[in-house]
Amino acid sequence: TQGELGAIRTVVIVDNSLSIRQTYREGIKDFLKELVAARRDGDTFTIATFAKDITYLVQDSNDYLDIRNRIDAFSFVDQETFFSNTLYDVLTDLEGSSAGIYTRVIVIADGVDNETLGYTESELHEKIQDALIPIYTIGCSADNNEENLKNMFSLSRLSNGKSYLADEIGFPGILQDILQDTDIIKITITPPDALCDGTVKNVRISFGEAYCGAELAMPFKELAAEPETAPETTALPPETAPAV
Repeated sequence: TQGELGAIRTVVIVDNSLSIRQTYREGIKDFLKELVAARRDGDTFTIATFAKDITYLVQDSNDYLDIRNRIDAFSFVDQETFFSNTLYDVLTDLEGSSAGIYTRVIVIADGVDNETLGYTESELHEKIQDALIPIYTIGCSADNNEENLKNMFSLSRLSNGKSYLADEIGFPGILQDILQDTDIIKITITPPDALCDGTVKNVRISFGEAYCGAELAMPFKELAAEPETAPETTALPPETAPAV
């Protein structure tokens, strides 16, 4: 087992519809730019907006100037948004490419409404549980959207992420809390061959008196077949020639 400061892969998806009030819009952009400015070597950022489909502004980049320019360039427009579909598709894309690197998703929106098309609530919840990627939700208040915000914040609890109401803590406070992730340590575990059977096992990681648990998918390693043992034989004493 080895421990080291690990790189962080951050994927931010922003609802850029007009349902996000004018009072939040510059704060959202400033938050994104400050989040990227605090990056470390190896950290990467993917930033996207979403409506019916997702639009990637930048993918897996560490170039602050380029990311800042793309953040400044996007605008808030009159469009219908499909939150569940977007998050489901993002998690599906990340599942096959997040192994070995700490990946987190940050969502900025005014909540999850009752969408009539696309993935169901249960399908989205199952995807979140399978992906094992923490989701940080940042909620923006709108007219009568309390229930939608509750639905969105529940996704953070389901994924072991965090939720924030922008009105309560403000974007600077949210930024400082999220930046605490930089203390995360990457732990590399090499399981014994006998456990490499491709199943999911419960693992307990101890840090002195503290500990945490996790479910880990074991790699599959075919064990070498044991050599066949020759059948046992009983040696007979040599015959003695008769005396003449």
